[in-house]
This record gives sequence, structure tokens and C-alpha cells, in this order.
Amino acid sequence: MDRALYDSALDDTSVRLRRWRRVAVALLAIDLLLSLRLVTLDTHEKTIIVPPVPFGEFWVRGDQISPSYLEAMAQYFAGLMLTYSPASFAAQKDIVLRHADPSAHGALDAQLAEDGERIHRSRLSQVFYVAQTRVRADHLDVVLSGDLAVFVGQEVLKPRRASYRLRFVQRGGQLYVSTFQEIQDESDPFGDRDPAAGDRG
Repeated sequence: MDRALYDSALDDTSVRLRRWRRVAVALLAIDLLLSLRLVTLDTHEKTIIVPPVPFGEFWVRGDQISPSYLEAMAQYFAGLMLTYSPASFAAQKDIVLRHADPSAHGALDAQLAEDGERIHRSRLSQVFYVAQTRVRADHLDVVLSGDLAVFVGQEVLKPRRASYRLRFVQRGGQLYVSTFQEIQDESDPFGDRDPAAGDRG
């Protein structure tokens, strides 16, 4: 009788043991799947930026920035640097320099200081009307083209077509100006062409 009870208990234990082994294998498989998901998960946080002006929604995710954000910021800084009067230029220059990349701050400060002297000496005012925007988001590059209207005192000069390139650097979702220059060669707005190749031609 004791032998029968022992065999019954042993069978019952074996059944429970097999059941728990199946549960353990299932839990191990789930753990492996969760680990794989964590390894392949994109952990870059996507920050939605809603500016106080109705330009729409921008986003920043890791080192990626939405083209609309680049376009809006390029137009904002171009407005500060290209639309001014002698009375407003100094204040606008200070705003630009607060948003300049530290590595470019000195050069940009010198460029704007030289512009400021010329503006006050000649009593220059100007307005830049953007007509076209070209964005290269992977390089944080923007080229703005439009009409530049210049005033010397009360005299209005003939408007001319001009293009300007702004390059940014991104730090923590914030854009800083690293390059601002007028484009001399419209066929190479982003400066991709090898200068040596041009010399050989």
C-alpha cells in the first residue's frame, strides 16, 4: 500500500515538474523577446516644438531636426541679419550673437561689427524678401533666395536677386548659427563642388 502511495506521489510530482519546466521555458522565451525588443528599440526622444508664432509644428529627435524647423529658424535669423535700419542693427546683432555657435562666434561678431560700421557710415537700410528656400536637413544647411532692397538715406537702390546660406549646429535640440554667407555661385549653393576641380576647368 505504501508503495502505491509512493508511486502516485512520484507521478504527481513528475507531472508538476514537467508543467513548471514548460512555464520556465515560456518565461525564458518571453525574456529573450523583451531583451531583443529593448536592444532594437529607438530610444531617441522625439521633442515636439510648438513655437509662439503660427508656423506649425516642429520636431527634434536625437540629432535629426525637421526641415520645417530649419526653414523657420533660417528665415528668422536671415530677417535679423538682412532686414534692418541703422537704428535697429545693433540690437539685432546682439540677438544673433546670442544664438551663434561658440566656434563661430568670433568670426560672426567681426563680420557683423564691420557691417554695422558700414551701415551707420552710409546710413544703409535694407529689406530681404524671401522667394525660395532650399533645405538640406542632414547637414543642417539652408539656402534662402530672394530680392534684396537697399536704401541709402532716402534713396532707393534697384533691388537685386541674392541668395544666402545659413549653416547650423544642434545642441540639445537648440539650433545655433555657425555660418552665414552670401552665395556667389548659384550653381553650387551648398558649396559641394571641389574648388580644385573648378580651378582645373
